[in-house]
Amino acid sequence: MSREDEDRAWSRAQTFYRACKRQKHGSKELFERGRAARVLAASKPSGLLLNVDAPGLSFFIVDGMDIGSQLISVVNEPDSHAALKELLGDDIRVSVHAQHPVEFLGDVRDHRFDLVTFGQLDPSAARLAAAALAPGGLLAVFHNAAPSDADNDELEQTLTDCGLLIGSGIGRSLVAARAPDHLKQKRRVGRRRRPSVRG
Repeated sequence: MSREDEDRAWSRAQTFYRACKRQKHGSKELFERGRAARVLAASKPSGLLLNVDAPGLSFFIVDGMDIGSQLISVVNEPDSHAALKELLGDDIRVSVHAQHPVEFLGDVRDHRFDLVTFGQLDPSAARLAAAALAPGGLLAVFHNAAPSDADNDELEQTLTDCGLLIGSGIGRSLVAARAPDHLKQKRRVGRRRRPSVRG
């Protein structure tokens, strides 16, 4: 992905935050999280992607998506919804919803997503988030604020209990994955006997 693509995503994120009258538009941290989200989106061709409560990441995710991917971006604040819809509204691969994240996850519990990104994931909503992942799906939490050690441990434990594999965190970020179906099968122990050939 080119530097030009990164600059375009960064510019759109800054425009979004200015439209919402937020001060985050100069954040180097947002740019780094955005670059990571972009790579994760690119790793899921023709995927169904969900971005929850991290509207600035949507621009980076869109730049990482291929033509067959779809993104649903969920925001909880009306001003964020309006600004995001205006800036991403011309892309037919993107749908923007204004709803509380826990309610939205409850409403789409029958869907499975290839990538789910969060700006903040409360441990109480982690089970819904884990259930939303398709086999081989990724869940990335780009914490807006540093979680306490207790909250982070609780989140990791909850995701592990839901059958996800936890990757090492990058700064305040956490990446988890649901194993693909073919890896869930039990392996046979021991060697198979070769049929004898008598001649």
